[in-house]
Order: sequence, then structure tokens, then C-alpha cells
Amino acid sequence: MTRFSFKFIVLILTFIQSNNLSTQISTDSLPKISIQELMFPSLPNKIDTLFFPFYNGVQMIMVDHISYWDRKIVFLEQTQPMAMPHSMHNPPPLGNEFFFRNDKGEIIQSFNSPYTLKLLNQHFKNIPIYKNSTKPIHQVFKYHHQVNIVTSGAWAYSPNSLYYFKGLYKVSNANYFQTSPSYNKINNNNEKVKFGLIDSLGTVQIPIEYNEILPLGDDLLVNKNEKWGIIDKKLNEVVPLQYDTYKNYYLDNDNNKYIYFYNKNQYTAVYNIKTKELKALNHYDEIYWIDNFNQRDYYPVFKNRKMGFINGEYEEIIPPQYLILEHFRNDFTCANKGLKFGFINNKGEEVIPFIYDYAEPFNREGVALVAKDGQLYCIDKKGKIQDKCGKIPTWKSQTKLPDNLLQVYISNGPYFGYYAIVDAINYQLKFPMSNQLMLRGVGDEEIFGFLQNDKMALYNFKTDEKTDFVYDITYNGFYEGSIIMKKDGKFGLVNKNFESVLDFKYEYLSVYLTNKDFLIFKENNLFGLINMKGKVKVKPIYQSIDDYLPFARVYRNDKQGILNSNGKEVIPCEYQKVEKFCDYYMLKKNDKYGIVDMDYQEILPCIYDKIERCKNEGFSYFYVTLNGVFQNIPRDD
Repeated sequence: MTRFSFKFIVLILTFIQSNNLSTQISTDSLPKISIQELMFPSLPNKIDTLFFPFYNGVQMIMVDHISYWDRKIVFLEQTQPMAMPHSMHNPPPLGNEFFFRNDKGEIIQSFNSPYTLKLLNQHFKNIPIYKNSTKPIHQVFKYHHQVNIVTSGAWAYSPNSLYYFKGLYKVSNANYFQTSPSYNKINNNNEKVKFGLIDSLGTVQIPIEYNEILPLGDDLLVNKNEKWGIIDKKLNEVVPLQYDTYKNYYLDNDNNKYIYFYNKNQYTAVYNIKTKELKALNHYDEIYWIDNFNQRDYYPVFKNRKMGFINGEYEEIIPPQYLILEHFRNDFTCANKGLKFGFINNKGEEVIPFIYDYAEPFNREGVALVAKDGQLYCIDKKGKIQDKCGKIPTWKSQTKLPDNLLQVYISNGPYFGYYAIVDAINYQLKFPMSNQLMLRGVGDEEIFGFLQNDKMALYNFKTDEKTDFVYDITYNGFYEGSIIMKKDGKFGLVNKNFESVLDFKYEYLSVYLTNKDFLIFKENNLFGLINMKGKVKVKPIYQSIDDYLPFARVYRNDKQGILNSNGKEVIPCEYQKVEKFCDYYMLKKNDKYGIVDMDYQEILPCIYDKIERCKNEGFSYFYVTLNGVFQNIPRDD
């Protein structure tokens, strides 16, 4: 029987179960189900209790919360589709409840249940000792492992498979209330939940001391003391419990045989589930196409923003050392190291030096387009210039700029690329950059900033002037023909010709929007105002200056006030709160509210418990509360 047909049967049986049609079924007969009932199932309203055959004088009874939740979500997804999956709003239960009773009908042990043995015995005292499960599917599949198989879930995201441990059952140390037909949520306030595994006699086979346990073939993927690893069912470590986390796209899918272990968010090791081989990795930040390994010859890996290749056996072919690295064509590829391009072979050996400003991969005719010293031409695989080739670069994207310039995006790798400014006539690269660079405008359209290795360089395409990569990425705006930049951790001001206007000595600089003749600066962790020549206009005495037009709110000694456009403190820093109130300011002092106008003249003293926010500029009254009494005060303009 194919997997599809088997799953289809399971789905049909799941719908049958969801209709609760099997509550009174003997082992000799099955209920008659109409087409209407089969094709239009209802929301399940019953959590099944499964009674397994006695073994060694002990019967296991399982309350199947997981399958109930599974059926409920399947029904909701089919009948009430939403943008967010129903499983996001209805979290799955912690697990199933397990009870064990002897041949006298006495419950002798329980797991995952909030109820005492006394209450459980009262509940089960009238249930026949040799009662069988009433679900039709379990009339055919009666035994523990068979039930696990046929209840593995009828939809792609079913959690059932993560509870299938081939004869063992997942339990915890917490007596949580489980999911019920009334959609009670799991009471998971206890953050120290531990899990273990029991057998069908109620014997603990895997100690209840793990943060998580997941099935992994014949082994177990576990988390203990916040570290992941793999153990076998005899508690031997197959993979040491030393990893921060793991990744596996299809943990229950035989087609995916790898688990990736991480430390510090880097790929640290890979484990082959079928061969049980653990292989150390070079702490990669990312591995691409890991979901279809063995379908390609090479796979990109990235570390510290550098790119390399590994093969399908996770062997490092090209260490991650290149900024741009194209896939191999005829055992050659172009790469970018620093600011220069060159070519390597599939062994990582340099075959054409890194001397070019730009390069494209070799085409089928064995020639590649390169740029050097502002000239475009083609070379063969020995680096010799070729006359016949197309001399128009293949930019990933381009944007026209004035003065016959282009802003282009260059990408020779599968993911990373960079921006550059080129001459639109001869394609000379005016300012080529790499290393996953981003173009960032830092002022008017004449100035561009290029990023590389967490540093910024500036380029003025009007004057063709440029800087080295000396600035920190942070910059605080274009100001009166100059640019506020940051270098070596300090702020300063440079003009369009990149000449220093204010030395890089300030802890912080930004434009004072209330008066563009001033800049906000920071010294000794306090804020003040300076002019364009660096002369201090307001001493740095404020904890903060919040520049909101048409005023600036300032903080001193944890109190608020207002500076005007000339930097004068027109409302002293003695209020708990200062905020705009239509065409007024509302003040809070000693937990009481008052109003001043835009000329900072008192309208209402700070004596009111509450002043309601105006809804528009044309309001006629101030609505206030004084000593618990509401009143309105006419606005007098």
C-alpha cells in the first residue's frame, strides 16, 4: 500500500473518530456511517480513552489528548481557514495521560495526570477490567506499537509523530491539566518541566530529567541542562550533550537524514541519522541549500561575511574567505577579495591574480569580462586579452544618475552583492565596493555613502571626490551643506568636499531642528547646543534634548522643561511632564496638571487632577477634574 493511500485511509478514519460514532461498538460489529456523516465531519467533542490488552498482569490506559488536538485542528483548518494557523491559537497539550491497573481493577500508577490515584480509582471502578477500546480503528490495531503507527497524524504538521518512541511513551514530572473539549489551555506556569519515557508496564525507562525528548529513529534527541545532544535508549551518549540548539527541517521524515547542531548561533556539527556519524563544521554563520544536499556539487557557506564552498559530504572545498564567489563553470570561477577580483579553480587555487576592479564569470566560449584601470575588456582562462567578446557588463540592476553616471548593483555570488557608481558611457567603475555593501544616501543626491567591513566611505559624483573607509556606519544627517559623521567613536562635521568643519571630538552631534543655526552636542554624557563654528551656545547641562518642532523638550535632574529656538529655557526644568496640547502646553507638577499658552503664559495653574486632551484646535472649553469634581472652563482667547 502506498504512503498516500495509507494516509488517505487514516484521514477517513480520523473523520469517523471525530464524529464520536464509536462510543458503543462491540468487537464484532462496526457502526453504519452515512455518506453525509463521512463527508461532513463535525468538530470532535470527545477525548478518547484507549484500553490496551493486559500484559504481565498490567493494563495500560491512555487518555489520547494529542490525537484529539490533532483532529480538532484538522477540522478547524478545513472548515474555518484563517491567515494564522489554528494551531497558533490552540497550543497542543503537553502529552497524553497514562494509567496502569492490575487484574483486580485497581489503578496502581499514573503519569501526566492532575488526579490522585484515589480519584482515578473512583472513576474507573465501574469500568470492566477487560474492557477493550471502542474506537473502530483499534479493533484491528489493538497493540501499543500498532496504535502509535495508525494515529501518527493525518496532516503535515501533526505533533503525533514526535510522540512515537517505538514502544515507549513520553511523560513529565508536571501534573498539567490537559487540553479538553472546552479548549482549556495548558497550565504551564512551571518552567522546570522535565520529560522521560515509560514502557507499557509503567516502568520508567528514560529518567524524567530531560528538558525535551524527541524521537530520532532508534535513538533520542534530548535537551538536558539547556544543552542538546543524542542518546540511545540505554542512556549512552551518541552525540555529546554540548550544543546550544539544533536544526532539522523534517525530523520525522526519512528523506532528511541530517541534524545540524549550533553553538553561539553557528553551525558547529552535523549528524547523519542513518550512518550515525557526527562531523565537526567550521562554525559557519550560514549554509545554503541544506534542505537538498547531495543534489549539487558545491554548497555556499558563510562565516564572518566571507563566502566559501563545501561539498555534499560537508567537506570544506573552499574556505570562507571571499567577499563574492560565483559557482564554478568548467572548474573556474571568479571571486572578490578585498577590492579586487580574480579567478580560482575548484581546488581553491588562484589561477588568475586578483588584479581586476570588476570581473564576470567565464562564459561558454571560455572568455570573461573584466575591468581594470577604468577599461573593460575580455580575457581567456590564461588571463590573455581577447578581442571578441561582449563589453556590456551584466548588472543585476541599475539606476540612472546625472552626468552620465549609473548606480549599479553587482552580484557574482548567489546571495551577496554590492553597489557601485559607474560611467554610463565606457562603464568605468568610479567607486567599486564589495563585501555585501549597501548604498546609503547621506545627504542630497550628490553624496553617496558606501559600506564595507562596518566602515563607510563617501563619494561625491558631482566632483568625483571620494574618501577612504574611515567613518563609522552611524551618521546623523546632512546639515547646511555639511554632513554629520562619526569616526573612531566620535562625531564631527565634514563638507561636500569632505573637508573637516568641526573636529571629530563630540560624543554626539545632531541637527537642532528648532533652529538650524545650532547643533545638539554631547559632552561628559550631557547635552547642549553649539553653532556651526563649534561655539557653545547652551552649556551641556541636560540629560536629554528631545527636538520636537516647534519646541525642544529638555530633561535635567529627571525633570522636564522647554527650550525655545534660541536655546533659552522658557519653561524651567521643574515639571514631571511637558507636552503639546493643541495650541497650548500641558504641564504636570506634583501630580497635578496645568496649561500655559505658546508664549509660555499661565492659563491654568497646576492644581487639576486631570485635563482631558483637546480633540481639535477649535475646542471652546478646558475639561478638567478638580478634587474629583468634573467641570469645564471656557477657553479665553
